[in-house]
Amino acid sequence: SVIFRRDNSHYEKLNGIECCIDDEIPFEIPENWAWVRLINLYNFIDYRGKTPTKVSKGVTLITAKNVKAGYISYIPTEYITEEEYNERQSRGVSSRGDILFTTEAPLGNAAIADIDRYSAGQRIITFQQYGKRNVFLNKLLLHFILSPYFQKILESKHTGTTVAGIKAERLKQLLIPFPPVEEQKRIVAEIEKIFKIQTAMRSK
Repeated sequence: SVIFRRDNSHYEKLNGIECCIDDEIPFEIPENWAWVRLINLYNFIDYRGKTPTKVSKGVTLITAKNVKAGYISYIPTEYITEEEYNERQSRGVSSRGDILFTTEAPLGNAAIADIDRYSAGQRIITFQQYGKRNVFLNKLLLHFILSPYFQKILESKHTGTTVAGIKAERLKQLLIPFPPVEEQKRIVAEIEKIFKIQTAMRSK
């Protein structure tokens, strides 16, 4: 789909049909930004429903237990066989630099993959950009996912009472504010500068 502005309103064009989506737009963004649905920026690699057989040595399996808010902990480290890894890759080849997002237990953690060969566990969706376009900085999306705003959206969209989770189809339709690439770089630089200042202040 394509989302655009006309006559002070927002419209989405999908399969040749235009529809006003003003009721979905959460806040105003600069004129040179755009709203984009997550599925239009990222391919979803989803291994849910496929229980892996764990072994003592092999290809690293990154599970929801490993994905924290902004980083990956390899404690515990689990593995699958080379054969199962090859079979699982038929759903998509997860790569270094992709975003790993936990869909439940816990919901809403995210981190950037920092190893070359791995497979994601059942409660993780891998966000992978289409082809080699890299039109959206993964670091910026990561900061956005971990923001209080996006976490509140997840809370409003989740299903389940005992264990909160979100369905992939709901996740795909979430709106992402999309700045020009140079502005994305400036935003990421500013965020990281603030984080460094906060870290330095906490260490005093």
